[in-house]
Amino acid sequence: MQNNHQILEECWNNGDKNMNVKNNRRRRESQKKIEKAFIGLLQSRQLKEITVSDIIKSTGLNRSTFYANYLDIFDLADKTRGILENEFSNLFADYDYFNERRGALKMFQHIKENQLFYQTYFKLCYDDKHLISVYDPKRAEQEHIHDNLKYH
Repeated sequence: MQNNHQILEECWNNGDKNMNVKNNRRRRESQKKIEKAFIGLLQSRQLKEITVSDIIKSTGLNRSTFYANYLDIFDLADKTRGILENEFSNLFADYDYFNERRGALKMFQHIKENQLFYQTYFKLCYDDKHLISVYDPKRAEQEHIHDNLKYH
């Protein structure tokens, strides 16, 4: 199983194919440094407490390098979250929902083996749009979700 930095590296390696090789490699290296510093800072701070200055001090890169790759901290957060969401989606890309019943086990194993991944993801995704605010009984019945919900 890949670790978080290998996942991010693979995603970066698949992008920016229109640039020349030297700049493409250097840009990916800068992006990886920025991502790594950002993920590290997220472990001890909230997103709103992280600044571009914090990241450039941590990486030793220039401010212009940061802005050549991202609009601001929130753009970096969105791109990082997108990479993490794609990786999670790929975990179940070949999953047969009708014939396999080990999805929860596969998911929990992934969580156990990739705790930094999930700590980072949840710090980047906690806002009102991710909360369940409406329970749709028809959809729950179709997807058998209601069987798993218990009300207190």
